[in-house]
Amino acid sequence: MTMGERWVIRKVGLVSSAVVMSIVNAALLLTFPISAQAQALEEIIVTARKTEESLQDVPISISAFSSQQMQDRGIRDNYDVARFTPNFSTIQRVGRDTDRPIIRGMVNPGSRGEPNASYFIDGTFVARTISTATTQSMERVEVLRGPQSAIFGRATFSGAVNYVTRRPTNDYEGQLNVRAGSSEDKQLAAWFSGPFVEDKLLFLVSGAYEHYGHQWNNNLQPDTAFVNGFLGADIFDGQSTEGDTSPLGQTETLDFLAKLTYAPSDATDFNFKWSYTDTDDSQYLTNIFDTLNCQLPNDPSEAWFETSRGAYCGEYKIDGTENRKNLPDLRNGLVVPQGGITGTVDDLPLSQRTSDPVEPGLRRETNRYLGEYFQDIYGWTSELQASYSTDFFDSAYDLDHQEVRAVWGLFAFNNVFDTTDYSFEYSIASPVDNSIRGKLGVYVYRQELIDMQRSVTGPLAAFDTSPGTDFQDPRTQNIDNQSVFGSAAFDLTEQWTLNLEARYAVDDKDMHSGQRNQMNESAPGYRCVELFELHAAHHAGVSADRRLDGLFYGCERDQAWRV
Repeated sequence: MTMGERWVIRKVGLVSSAVVMSIVNAALLLTFPISAQAQALEEIIVTARKTEESLQDVPISISAFSSQQMQDRGIRDNYDVARFTPNFSTIQRVGRDTDRPIIRGMVNPGSRGEPNASYFIDGTFVARTISTATTQSMERVEVLRGPQSAIFGRATFSGAVNYVTRRPTNDYEGQLNVRAGSSEDKQLAAWFSGPFVEDKLLFLVSGAYEHYGHQWNNNLQPDTAFVNGFLGADIFDGQSTEGDTSPLGQTETLDFLAKLTYAPSDATDFNFKWSYTDTDDSQYLTNIFDTLNCQLPNDPSEAWFETSRGAYCGEYKIDGTENRKNLPDLRNGLVVPQGGITGTVDDLPLSQRTSDPVEPGLRRETNRYLGEYFQDIYGWTSELQASYSTDFFDSAYDLDHQEVRAVWGLFAFNNVFDTTDYSFEYSIASPVDNSIRGKLGVYVYRQELIDMQRSVTGPLAAFDTSPGTDFQDPRTQNIDNQSVFGSAAFDLTEQWTLNLEARYAVDDKDMHSGQRNQMNESAPGYRCVELFELHAAHHAGVSADRRLDGLFYGCERDQAWRV
């Protein structure tokens, strides 16, 4: 295949189906009156369907927590929200890094593809994990179970989690929270709100500092780091093999929020928001369990004698386990000698044979900006929302959790993710007190991702191949999403309402890999188009829930994208 040719793996029949079936995402919802006992419960106003309504009136499966409920329950972050929410879970996979929401058991690999459920802040899509966000500036959290494509759009096949920040108030009010506990657990958080000009210009500021020390320390002993025996001599012989007892699982978060509301009239509102989060975490905690007691490879006639270390039979107990992570090699850096492992080639300069020091752990900095415009004209509501965010993510981990020196670099990485995204949404809705009412809107989203990775020290440096210990060419990914959405509600009687929600959206992805082959050539790029064509849900009461989603997509491999 020559340069410039394209590999098309999208089937013609699939594309034809996408065109023929380009009806709409449809959701059919039925609501019915609630009991007097339910009405006596605390009322929580939610925006799960992009409109304000009581939690008790929403005809979908949803859990919501107000700020007071989160404070009463000690909910500090997204992990705590999951612990209190049925059919929603999330765990720390690699520290506060690759975790994703799992709703109704639907999840895909943490580092591959799009999530089945996504996070939102004030209705705007969060491109990566939300694990570093705090709840101090939140007015409430809404967990929506089941497909939410008609309302929230992309990557919400199994549900959506929407964090809603506090609103500026027309009265001076605020709160100060202080916490201290064992394991260096401490928090200092405060928010304050009030008017610059009463009824016209309102503000809110919020800030939080949270620190959790650790429960475990690394236990790497001096002079125990080693190179895998099949590589022969230790090519790092003479370089530092110091011990390490640094804390593991330590987290630190600094969070700021500023909001401004300008209301020139009773029918017009302008809202502006800026939030900033800075995170600094240590190497995450993963204890080694290396005491095996059954299926041990002690019989050469057994099939697994050469390939298995055995297994453990019984109940796992954390007592007696320890961490022996080779963090000094990350922290101090390593130098591959001239010629690499073979000693016969000497092409790489010293800079590409030197693994620069990097502090193990996670460093993350995010900025989010949001502007909103609301206009009411004789009951008709026009809403415009524009957002912009940047997310810089720098992590370095020892992933094999042992004393092994990372000649191959397969388990000691330094990753950098730089994400920028923009969104624009405009909608217009009819008066909410009409017996027949509706809403129509458009949505545009773009995400730009740059992903860079280097190994410590890695096979390229070990075998004297460029770019050695330097970062490889970045992997780039651009996502463009455009959609049209709408809803209609019909009051069948005083007690029954029929709701119809729909969205048609197109996802367009351009991807280029920075990986290189044995000839030092970059990998080809890909372009994928996903069409969210059919989304239907029918609710009869609160117990029945039937949904149907169709997803059609195609990809093209483009040789012309080589560099």
